Amino acid sequence: MLKLVGSARFLLILLLAVRFVVRARRRQVRVSGPAAAAVQHNGRMKTIVRLLACALAMFFSMIIAAPFAAACSCADLTLEEQVESAAVVARVIVEKTSVVTRDDGGEQVTLTMRPTRVWKGDVVSKFSVMTALDIPECGLGALAEGTDLLLFANESEGQFSANRCGGSTAASESGVAELVGVAGQGEFIDPVVGDEPGAFVWPTVAAVAAVVIVGGVIAYWWILPRHRR
Repeated sequence: MLKLVGSARFLLILLLAVRFVVRARRRQVRVSGPAAAAVQHNGRMKTIVRLLACALAMFFSMIIAAPFAAACSCADLTLEEQVESAAVVARVIVEKTSVVTRDDGGEQVTLTMRPTRVWKGDVVSKFSVMTALDIPECGLGALAEGTDLLLFANESEGQFSANRCGGSTAASESGVAELVGVAGQGEFIDPVVGDEPGAFVWPTVAAVAAVVIVGGVIAYWWILPRHRR
């Protein structure tokens, strides 16, 4: 849409420039007699000034429109349509962000996410989502770790991907409420053992400590009396 607006603005200015030239030429043709030379000279000067003004207007119009033309442009989908077209709809926490370079030179991001609430899709533990880094490609970008996100992801050959056009956005109470109104309550996901940092560390330490303590007690009551004999 923004590209069309920029192109229409450019064509409008170009048509105005042509109109100025045609009108100036007609005035020069109508003039005759001794004052013709002076009038033609003034007409040429006015035409040059107008053409310069139009050229400057076109130049600045192109400069202003360039960033918007490069911006992400998405189809206007309703929330119902976004939910319907997505393979995964979930509230997630971003736990890791990795930026890699594609074969074509562009950059993409691998986001490792932990779901906390799922409305659609088979995700109950950590999973990865690919997205573009750049705004013109409508990517989610390199999201900070800990970002609370409402994710709308697609799936292809077992790999999830997401972009801004799909509906993914920062989680908010109003956004969650709207999603609940469309897709229901969803399923709350408890952290899976091993998903949390240190989930295996403390149980292991406790088990080793218990074995050492029990072993020490057995050694004290079994071995020590034999030495006394």
